[in-house]
Order: sequence, then structure tokens, then C-alpha cells
Amino acid sequence: ISTRQYGSDGKHRLNNGDALPRWVSPSPSTSALTILSPRSSIACVSRTINDAQASNNDKKEATTIRSLWSRQSTRKHLIMGWVYSFVVITVDETFPLYCMSKYSGLGVEEKIIGKLLSGAGIGYILIQYAMLTRLVDRYGFYKSMKIAAFFGVPVVFLVPISLITNRNAAEGGLTWSTLIFISVIYSIARACSSVVFSTLTMTTNRTVPAHQRATMNGLSVLGG
Repeated sequence: ISTRQYGSDGKHRLNNGDALPRWVSPSPSTSALTILSPRSSIACVSRTINDAQASNNDKKEATTIRSLWSRQSTRKHLIMGWVYSFVVITVDETFPLYCMSKYSGLGVEEKIIGKLLSGAGIGYILIQYAMLTRLVDRYGFYKSMKIAAFFGVPVVFLVPISLITNRNAAEGGLTWSTLIFISVIYSIARACSSVVFSTLTMTTNRTVPAHQRATMNGLSVLGG
């Protein structure tokens, strides 16, 4: 292998006097890349190793139903959500039966019940967002949950008053006062239930680490 040397013109030359091609001669940029490339590779490998170690640390604690249930705060939140879900479902299933009953209810047909639920839906849309945001901003999550739970279910006990307001209605029909009254009552009940479930979901997610929230929400849906 022939060695190179510098000529009088300052160019790199071989022993036989021939000048090196320009692309063979080293340049400052080539030298810098040669020096920095190993360091960049080492930095990338180190970062990959650190990410892999962090991922392995997260996987060390397996997320199971037993591990979630062993957390007292998570367990209390889940039980409350399941109990309140049962109460709300009971109200939703009982209300149409009350409306259709001819002896102890309003004695109306399914078409009239649809109008009642439509009116309640309009009221729910108008008040739900304002109720949720104002209660949470003023009282926080847990106080808002208590207030909504206190008014959400007991307000349904006012529904039988509709028997008094509907005395002068035609058979199988409803007066306007009864329609408005039940729509307001039921929309308030549904809005309060929405506040309870929204705040309960947010507070329950805070009782577990981020990587366990998917399993916890699946368990919450399983029970309620």
C-alpha cells in the first residue's frame, strides 16, 4: 500500500507523485461527521435502553381485578358507582310503567310517553352542562357529587303529584301542566345523574395510576 505525502503545492500526493482525487482528500465536515457519528449512535442506543427499562418497570406491576379491588379508595368509588347505577336504572324502568298504569298511574299510551321523554330531553340539554360546570367550579368534585346525588333521586318522588295536575285530562291524555311538570322533574333527575356519573368517573380515574385506568374502567362497566 503506497503512503501519501504533501507536495509543494500543499495537495495530498502519493509516493509516485500523483495527486489524490478531490473526493479522497479529507475535509473538515467529513472529519466532524466521523467524530460525531459514534457519539450519536451511542446516545440513541442509551435512550432506547432507558425507554425499554422504563417500559419493563411499568409492566412489573400487573393490573388485575384483585390489585384494583385491594385499593380502598378505588373499591369505594366502584361500589358507589354500581349502587347509583342500580338506582337510576330502577327509576328509568319504573317511570314508563307508572305512565301506562290505568289504576295507579297516568294511564297514557306509548306515544304520550314519548312526548314526556322528549320534553325531559330538551330540559336536560338546557341545564346539564351549566349545572355540571358551575357545581364543579364552586364546590369541587366530591361536594358536587353529593349535591347531585341528594337531589337526583329524591326529586323523582314528586312525580305522583302529576295525578293531581292531570285530573281534568281526557282519558288516555295529558294536560299541559302535567306534561311540563313531569318534563321538568325528569330532566332535573337526569341532569343530576349525569353530574354524579361525570364526577365519579373523574375521581375514580385519579385513584389508580395512568396505565391501570383502562382496566379499572372496564371493571367499572362490568359492575354497573
